[in-house]
Amino acid sequence: MDEIELRPPVVSSRRHTGLILDVDALSVDDPTAPVYIRCTDGARFRVPDPLYEWATTLIDANHQHRSAGNRSMFPTQIEFGTHEGGMYAELL
Repeated sequence: MDEIELRPPVVSSRRHTGLILDVDALSVDDPTAPVYIRCTDGARFRVPDPLYEWATTLIDANHQHRSAGNRSMFPTQIEFGTHEGGMYAELL
């Protein structure tokens, strides 16, 4: 399966909405591999390099959350965008 790299839209201010995805999971096969977003509709996107650290931190947080006996943080909605030259991702 060929994955498409996620390309967050440019937003003129943080009050404007970027791309909102219904995310079922974030996954990575090994620390040197890309991180993937799997959406609830089955779509799969490769996380852009500027969001790699954010994605791996979220994967770790979800793992710790589940290890503590809590339910998974997924599925959830995440907004992606580019603002003032930097990419962002925000859990909604």
